Amino acid sequence: MAAITRRLKPFYPTWKKDWGVTILPMHEEITGEVSPRLWILFGAVGFVLMIACANVAGLLLARMAARRHEMAVRLALGAGRTRVIRQLLTESVLLSLLGGALGVGLALCSVRLFTTLGAEILPRVREIGLDSSALGFALVTSLFTGILFGLAPALHLVWPDLTDALKQEGRTVEAGAGGRARAALIVLEVALALVLLVGAGLLTQTLLRLQAVPAGFNPHNVLAMDVSFDDNRYPSGDRRAVFLREVFRRIESLPGVERAGAATTLPMAGSTDSSVRAESRPGQDRFYISADYDFVAGDFHGAMDMSLLRGRAFTERDDSTTSPRVAILNEALTARVFGSEDPFGQRVQFHGQFWEVVGVVGNVRNRGLDREARGHIYLPHAFSGFPCSLVVRTKADPLALTEMIRNEILKLDPDQPVSNARTLEQIMAKAAGERRLMLAVLGLFAIVAVSLAAIGLYGVMAYTVSRRTREIGIRMALGAQRRGVMLLVMKRGLKLTLLGVGAGLIGSLALTHVLTHVLFGITPRDPVTLGGVAVLLVAVALLSCWLPARRATRIDPMGALRCE
Repeated sequence: MAAITRRLKPFYPTWKKDWGVTILPMHEEITGEVSPRLWILFGAVGFVLMIACANVAGLLLARMAARRHEMAVRLALGAGRTRVIRQLLTESVLLSLLGGALGVGLALCSVRLFTTLGAEILPRVREIGLDSSALGFALVTSLFTGILFGLAPALHLVWPDLTDALKQEGRTVEAGAGGRARAALIVLEVALALVLLVGAGLLTQTLLRLQAVPAGFNPHNVLAMDVSFDDNRYPSGDRRAVFLREVFRRIESLPGVERAGAATTLPMAGSTDSSVRAESRPGQDRFYISADYDFVAGDFHGAMDMSLLRGRAFTERDDSTTSPRVAILNEALTARVFGSEDPFGQRVQFHGQFWEVVGVVGNVRNRGLDREARGHIYLPHAFSGFPCSLVVRTKADPLALTEMIRNEILKLDPDQPVSNARTLEQIMAKAAGERRLMLAVLGLFAIVAVSLAAIGLYGVMAYTVSRRTREIGIRMALGAQRRGVMLLVMKRGLKLTLLGVGAGLIGSLALTHVLTHVLFGITPRDPVTLGGVAVLLVAVALLSCWLPARRATRIDPMGALRCE
């Protein structure tokens, strides 16, 4: 390819002097844009798994405190530490395997939903399924998490101070390594949940900003249908033009139809480009400008509700190979080709022919709302040999008119195929479908993560209250007010939450840059998103702490003292 490039350059000394060749594996070409997004979702899955495991580890640590006396008795009677660790790890792994089995069952239900949502977005998505590799991954992950998050509680239990543990006779204390470990796990859960919430918030902002971007046309109440012409029955562009004119006449006579037209490509549904040059600048290769192009028929610009800025639209007389060649340029191409000059009366060279400029229309973001509008040239469809898509603007639901429109076409030509009926709104939704899919999945993970973090914080605070029953009873017996007791309990939960929020903000600043290529109109460090997510998480955490704190205020001082 390098040798071919060198041989081409002498033939194009100016135009292609800087051209080169890039060779890519086919796998990378097909999946290159999708792969980073899938890795983002995989990372989000990992975060949710870590939060769930941290919750289980916190429960095991709490259970460890309750079983401290039991394990001390076992060790005092001669049980080996290895055997005790093996028993505790068996319990942990069994919990993990049960969770993994439930997860596989949920996956069986959700994979079909995921493949349906991503059918037109992700390549080869319909081949996704729970095969042996996926089940093996689930098994290995379950075993690994069960061992990893059950090992720390197990090791802590088999190295107690036997004398102190036996003297307590089942009583436990909150302070020490167990309490610090549970606090650290809560901080970790809050931090991970905040990172996921920030990612979901940034994607939400992106979709809202994309919806506010002017597309250059009005997609509401527009139906699109594909038409392919048989070369034997329609051998020339003029024959096709006559057929399309009759189709438009019949469609526009239907009740509820406003305008009808056709084009070789539709916005957001693919594009083709070529070079355009002003006739007034001959022999200067540097004035060749790359532009998208479309061959259009009928009232295409009117049906799309595109702004005609200057000049005129195409007429039926223009849509014939025997008529003078005319063209309509968009604003961006007009500015690039003619600058400040008046384009009317001038001609542009396109595909070896010269076309007179008769109109200028507004810019259309043909390749996506997140991309700037490119130069675009529109030509009469009679000069095209390509299939086209009909566009019909209606007064109500366009899909309700699909069969009526198809029947009118079949009455005109029973052998004419008409396919792929959809609305322009569906086309635009598909263009943003990848971001919507990411938002849906990442948003679901964020909700699960916040729920798990809230449950974990509630569990820790409830356990703390249960362990401090005697202390709280003494405080209340000595005159402590219920409000003071509530603040005492909530202050600890709020402290853990704020530590987690701080760690999460640092983590989100470090990790959300991977979302840069899917964001639009917003930076990964958007202060509104970061601040809003932090406030939301603190509010959820306060609610989780309030319930145990309220329970603490209802402790009977005399009952708490008698139980000791």
